Amino acid sequence: MTRSQGLQRTDHHRRRALVLEDDPALQRLLRELIAASGWQAEGVRRLASARRSVRDRPPDLMLIDDNLPDGRGGDLAQELRDGPATESIPVIFCTSADAARCREVAHLGPVVEKPFRLRDLEEALAQVERGMDEGR
Repeated sequence: MTRSQGLQRTDHHRRRALVLEDDPALQRLLRELIAASGWQAEGVRRLASARRSVRDRPPDLMLIDDNLPDGRGGDLAQELRDGPATESIPVIFCTSADAARCREVAHLGPVVEKPFRLRDLEEALAQVERGMDEGR
């Protein structure tokens, strides 16, 4: 499966993805990969910015790094799950957290461990998209 085949959406609705990643180069790469699938991809580098963005305009998907300078992305994912207005926002973790932490957050969404292969991200995105499509 090529990148364009694995990440290309066929519908015309551009869903919005919010990428929470503190590394600027990796955030840009993740936004580009998600945008290649037809998503509108935006990025933030801090938990406070992510919370504000979710409050002001909830995304259809979040890609979250767990290890951030201002806290744990998994804590935000749990907040989303606990909130009635945000509980249905799917989450994909892209993280270098240790194996124990990856297991701890895995119930909140797929975990793609850094350094990741493109195929790993494609599979996680496909899993989330299938769930979103089934929920329509």
